[in-house]
Amino acid sequence: MKYNYISLITAASTGKYCLLDKTKSGLKILCLIALVCTLPLLTGCSEEKNESLESGGDAPGKVLNVQATSLPGGAEITYELPDDGNLSYVEAIVELPGTTMNYKASSYNNKLTVQGLSSTADQLVQLYSVSRSGVKSDPVDVTIKPLEPPYLSVFKTLGAKETFGGVYIEFDNPTTSELAFYLGYYDEDGTYEDWDSYYSELEDGRHSYRGLESIEREFGICVQDRWNNRSDTLFVTLTPLYEEMLDKSLFRDLTLPGDVATYESTGGEWNINKVNIWDGKWSQNFDDPYTGNGTNYLNFTTRGENNFEPTHFTIDMGQKAQLSRCRVNHYSRYLDRALKRYEIWGCTNEPPADGSWDGWYKLGEYEQIKPSGLPGNTEQYGSGDAEAWEKGDEINFEPDAPVTRYIRVKTLENWAGFTNASLAEITFYGSPVN
Repeated sequence: MKYNYISLITAASTGKYCLLDKTKSGLKILCLIALVCTLPLLTGCSEEKNESLESGGDAPGKVLNVQATSLPGGAEITYELPDDGNLSYVEAIVELPGTTMNYKASSYNNKLTVQGLSSTADQLVQLYSVSRSGVKSDPVDVTIKPLEPPYLSVFKTLGAKETFGGVYIEFDNPTTSELAFYLGYYDEDGTYEDWDSYYSELEDGRHSYRGLESIEREFGICVQDRWNNRSDTLFVTLTPLYEEMLDKSLFRDLTLPGDVATYESTGGEWNINKVNIWDGKWSQNFDDPYTGNGTNYLNFTTRGENNFEPTHFTIDMGQKAQLSRCRVNHYSRYLDRALKRYEIWGCTNEPPADGSWDGWYKLGEYEQIKPSGLPGNTEQYGSGDAEAWEKGDEINFEPDAPVTRYIRVKTLENWAGFTNASLAEITFYGSPVN
């Protein structure tokens, strides 16, 4: 039997299904008697909707006894929650020109924080109680008066001056707010060019923008917060000082009496010879600290007595230079013998053969900080730890420091609490002196 097409007809009143075979010669009806599902058909066809048990419903009660405490760029708002089991959260809405800002707090909290406002002007905040199905109460209005936003107060403390290879800025950020500092300059055609940005939450901020030519320019620096509020621009005319990375192929080991004992061997015992810290290899991957960038566990580790007395080791850079800064890249991640507190010393001419400190001068000092605040000498890591470790420690030297050839690194404390040292690389910048 050949069918041209098949249709299914339901006879709701009888519970029978009829299969129709329509051909040119006529219409054949094949009746199939349904043995199941007849009861729903006999009771009629009523349309049903599946609805959420919590859809619709009444609006929850409004919050009560609202109070606001001013904060930089916003306010903390406290309130009494309504006695309503259907309450899901409280929402604050701030209407601003061109945008609306929303803030939420769960029904387990009796306060929320409004932040990110751009000025100290009075601002209307509307508070809504919101049910589990999204029904809002009538608003409760409260007027807040924000304190000066951090991006403005920090901008007032911003200072800038020339440094080797760039521009040096410093600022005070007492609220440790997340801020971006943008540097730009006017080029020869009078076009303003964005150059670089720096992000910081540091309370006492310092940063050097590098890679700029030693030519006079008018530079501009502004501050922006994470809500895209931006300050005015501080303009300064500066000439960055000339800087280059010193040639590490000229570096030599120099061990003097009194220098800390090291693990030295012809074969590179345990890959921890001093020469490893100027081989140009160090890991820049926090998740792969020991073999990243082809380091293959290369580092320099000292083995002095753990008597808490400062230790030091010496390097001959093989050239004299007006040093601008140095960078130390670590081997261990805030652990063990990794440098925590240390000093960089310099000497212009060949140092005393007896290992004394005559002729040596301190170029700078540094303390490595674990940004997350988690305990040191543990493998507990948090926000900022990886970024700071991968960047390395940068120690800036005074522009009027003496011309230097010989370097001493003096360890005051490692992350284990002793004074041995471990590091992966040390790099110096400045202007070579013939």
